[in-house]
Amino acid sequence: MPKVASAASSSGRRHSPVASSSHVRATSKASDSDTQSSASSSSSKEPRIPARIEHAWKVNNDIRNLFVGKEYTEEQWRKVEKYMRAQFKFKDVPTDAQIRASKCGDYFYGFYMSEQDIMNFAKRYNTKRGPTPTMTADDMYFIGYALSLVMDGWRDIKLARVVISAKHKEAKPKIVEEVGQPAYIVKILSTDDYADGFSLTNREISEIAHVLGKRPCWWESYE
Repeated sequence: MPKVASAASSSGRRHSPVASSSHVRATSKASDSDTQSSASSSSSKEPRIPARIEHAWKVNNDIRNLFVGKEYTEEQWRKVEKYMRAQFKFKDVPTDAQIRASKCGDYFYGFYMSEQDIMNFAKRYNTKRGPTPTMTADDMYFIGYALSLVMDGWRDIKLARVVISAKHKEAKPKIVEEVGQPAYIVKILSTDDYADGFSLTNREISEIAHVLGKRPCWWESYE
């Protein structure tokens, strides 16, 4: 199981909108940047990191920019930065018995997304999206691609289908699917990942929660 760093005080919570919106929006221009990076790397013996990833890393490491307008002392800033870079403390992790009894032997940690949510995300951030009135495969790809840039090391983020439980339905009234039906989530982590010792930072969870306007939880895998 991952070793979880102790969290700092509540001074590490986000208090204001951050640059995440412009950060995610910039992904729609990624193809142009990648083309330039590829052209440069072809004439160099040293491998180059794609421009979009370099930009994401710079944004992700600028913790103070996540709290625009806050006037903290240097000591307070150090506490905020320590907290945001610390490992996220997962709660209510499924037990081995729950995992064995589940439909597919796995649980995912992530954010619920209706088809409307997925389409709205693409409409807001993907400047190249057409006028299609329903969710498309491109919309599904785009949300995973864009949110991957928020992760340290550009960790792959994808949509996954999960089972809606009565507990989910009660806790999240906006879920449109009925209990027992499959639904989409932005999958951040699986119980297999967790068992292997992989974890996430408070910054990663906080950034994605801010962009999506949602809170994550554990979900039983549907497939």
